[in-house]
Amino acid sequence: MLAPEVAQPLQARYRDPRESPESLTAAPADAFTSGPVVVLVDNLEDIVDPTTHEITDAAMDGALRSLLEAPAHGLKVIATTRVAPPALALVQPARQWRLPLDEGLAAPHAERLLRHLDADGSLGMRDATDDLLGTARERTRGYPRALEALKAILVADRGMTLEEVLERPVPPEHVVEVLVGEAFDRLDPLARRVMQALAVFGVPVPAVAVDYLLHPHDSAIDSAPVLRRLVNAGFAHRDHGRHYLHPVDRAYALERLPEGVSVPPPSPELSRLRLLQRAADYFANTRTPRSTWRTLDDIAPQLAEFDLRCQAEDYDEAAAVLVGIGFDYLFLWGHYRYLLELHQRLDGRLEDPWRQGANLGNLGLCYRALGDYRRAIGLHEQALAVAREIG
Repeated sequence: MLAPEVAQPLQARYRDPRESPESLTAAPADAFTSGPVVVLVDNLEDIVDPTTHEITDAAMDGALRSLLEAPAHGLKVIATTRVAPPALALVQPARQWRLPLDEGLAAPHAERLLRHLDADGSLGMRDATDDLLGTARERTRGYPRALEALKAILVADRGMTLEEVLERPVPPEHVVEVLVGEAFDRLDPLARRVMQALAVFGVPVPAVAVDYLLHPHDSAIDSAPVLRRLVNAGFAHRDHGRHYLHPVDRAYALERLPEGVSVPPPSPELSRLRLLQRAADYFANTRTPRSTWRTLDDIAPQLAEFDLRCQAEDYDEAAAVLVGIGFDYLFLWGHYRYLLELHQRLDGRLEDPWRQGANLGNLGLCYRALGDYRRAIGLHEQALAVAREIG
């Protein structure tokens, strides 16, 4: 987003291990002189401790604080979270604006959204009375995802009316999860499997990825028309030919999968671990030639494969993936903190002693680059002990 003559010095600063997250955040804030530039931090609760309500990612915490304390700039951050970090709210509170979304959309916005979701009037929402749509808003608490789930239920069950859906009691505190679950359960088996495939990947993927994942279960799978149907019904989303799920839908679809790997392929049940492993195999087969690797986008397949291997608890294979991109690429490109996080996911979980020793050594290199020499020495001593033990 910045001109090359501005961006290149910032890239050089990013690669300097002596720079702190705070200084690295303030630098681009100063560079955006015409704005505003909006930065969306979605699902911040993923890095907020549910007990202490503290942000567990030190770099993110430092970045947000520095943006609040910096002189006036063009960067504006929108953070969505189910768990608000109170300590952050005390930093320059006059520069923050909290917008509670506990009640969702108010009238008439929720009613307008319902009519918009039924553009052709085939679901009975476009031409419904204001009172009926007002009841729908009250039952869903105006939550956009719950309103979308109403549409999904009506699309999945054409014999049902909006009045019939609203007659069912739904706990208000779990309205989104209940309606999303009801919509999912009304899908046909193939559509549910495609939803679960998207949930397993966890990142936007093309239809060919879904076909690859489900091929052992259904050799004639053609997910493209199913995905189009899911997008039109509001179950899935599409961006530049890649498909993904809302976090609530993803969580529900994953919960419907059995955990283990003992389920044979002909079974109508799909195993979560087996699907995670096969999803990782898909990304392993989509790597680009090493000569073309210049940025993080070029090694996105390896990074996705690494994450899936870790989710499948196949840490030794994840370590093998990281060896191929760690020191020669992530480290040399200056991504010390990111590489440190990846190695920390493997620490203490590797069965192969050589890989465990190599992981300890690479952790030491990351800490050394970041200036934490005492911790780096300790890790190198542990790696040395492993090396001596295995000869």
